[in-house]
Amino acid sequence: MIGIRQKERVYLSLVYITITAWLTILFFALLPQKVNRVTNVIVFFVTSIVDINKLTLNISTFSLIKPIVTYSHWLALVVYRDITMSIILLIFVNVYFTTQAKRGKWGITILTFFLLLAGSQVLRAYNIIQYTGWTIYYEIICIAALIGITLLTARITTRLDGGKTI
Repeated sequence: MIGIRQKERVYLSLVYITITAWLTILFFALLPQKVNRVTNVIVFFVTSIVDINKLTLNISTFSLIKPIVTYSHWLALVVYRDITMSIILLIFVNVYFTTQAKRGKWGITILTFFLLLAGSQVLRAYNIIQYTGWTIYYEIICIAALIGITLLTARITTRLDGGKTI
């Protein structure tokens, strides 16, 4: 009986992460104003590449994070890192560049930071990853750097594109 409940809990984490991914995609699709498609595509690719490389270095090279290697946990990690995290950063860029008020820009930046921090802690809580040499402080620094890289990429792309919105 305990083994059955343990398997249900393993697959339940994948369900939660997948539902979160679908909700972020839905929220992005329902945004009333968006920056240009070119900016969205470039920001998505850059954030995905940076985060995938960060995760690969921390898992393979430095062994600071240990993934739990079951099919459902690995799939949940891939769905979160490749879809949910990148879409949250896309939502951040779109709201940031379509908002005129400084308070709104600060608010979306802080909200995005805490959403990404909460997402990384959910991965730990569901035992999808384990920190072996990595700490929450390193995660905070990496999330702040990722938000900065995302903002810089979007700013450069929108300037090259003329600042168009859809």
